[in-house]
Amino acid sequence: MTIDASHVLTIPLFRLNLPSSSKFDVLIEQLVDTSFELESRERKIRDKTLLSRTATARLFIEGLFQAACCHTPDTAIAVPLSQRFYKEGAGGKISGHSYRNVNSCVKALEALDWVIVHKGFVDMGDFSYPTTLSATGKL
Repeated sequence: MTIDASHVLTIPLFRLNLPSSSKFDVLIEQLVDTSFELESRERKIRDKTLLSRTATARLFIEGLFQAACCHTPDTAIAVPLSQRFYKEGAGGKISGHSYRNVNSCVKALEALDWVIVHKGFVDMGDFSYPTTLSATGKL
């Protein structure tokens, strides 16, 4: 489900501290599998691609869990969904996760009906609001 951006409390996804091990391996695997299915890939998925997609999926699942367990109600995770925010090795850009993996995981989360997406936007004052994702009861 996608609706316009909402002004809820958000946790920036790429600033999260992840636990050393995850309790959500089954959900992470399901998210990775769905993300590749939605891409309809014809070529074999390389190990490097699988590992990086799994790391991105883990970040989303752990982030949604942390937001859902936050003491403040209706907390969501904030994710920039514009390709200009991502560049490997560039200062001031997101470099640990690729735009393609992030975008694929968001689409898979929507397809699985695990999140409510509030699309980001830029207002008249040129202030940017990131896309936010909130876990639904199905996750």
